[in-house]
Amino acid sequence: MPFIFKDFKFLTNGEIDLILTERSPADPSRNYVPGYRFSITLHKEDEEIGTIDIRIGYNENTYYGGHIGYHIDQKFRGHHYASKACVLLKKIAKAHEMAYLSISCNPDNLASRRTMEKAGFSFSGDRRFART
Repeated sequence: MPFIFKDFKFLTNGEIDLILTERSPADPSRNYVPGYRFSITLHKEDEEIGTIDIRIGYNENTYYGGHIGYHIDQKFRGHHYASKACVLLKKIAKAHEMAYLSISCNPDNLASRRTMEKAGFSFSGDRRFART
């Protein structure tokens, strides 16, 4: 059955908005699963404060690289925007019937570890997992 992207052009929690910027189809030759990329903005603002993406499906790449990647611009850090964006992405995982999401990070990256904990991910060795 071919992969079908869902209609997730915009997600919000009333504090931040995720605005769809790209849909990436699967590329089996590179072992890439399909994904969505979003710009993160403050609610109803135009300035991008960061980006976040989610990869849909399970394979070796998502096992090692995780399903979610994010970046918050330096001047907007400290407000937990990345963890709030991760929570919003769980809606997409559920819509695609994913059993869990994983995020990987360097164990020494305390800021990223706190981000994942705030988003509801539980620690498992050097990886983080969240149930959808």
